[in-house]
Amino acid sequence: MRAEQIITKAICLFRNDDLILVAEGFDEVKGEFYYRPIGGKIEFGETSAEAIQREVREEIEANI
Repeated sequence: MRAEQIITKAICLFRNDDLILVAEGFDEVKGEFYYRPIGGKIEFGETSAEAIQREVREEIEANI
């Protein structure tokens, strides 16, 4: 990947009262776990809504 390349991402927040759904990841460089909302890169030709639907299926095996 070139340094000047822009990557567009879509992030989705699922909220239940004062709770939000997050995915756990692991930073191998820092050796630490982190938490972030579900989402990821928008593929070429894909809308943000399509990207969120795909990412939710990939990350938590659910349909929205």
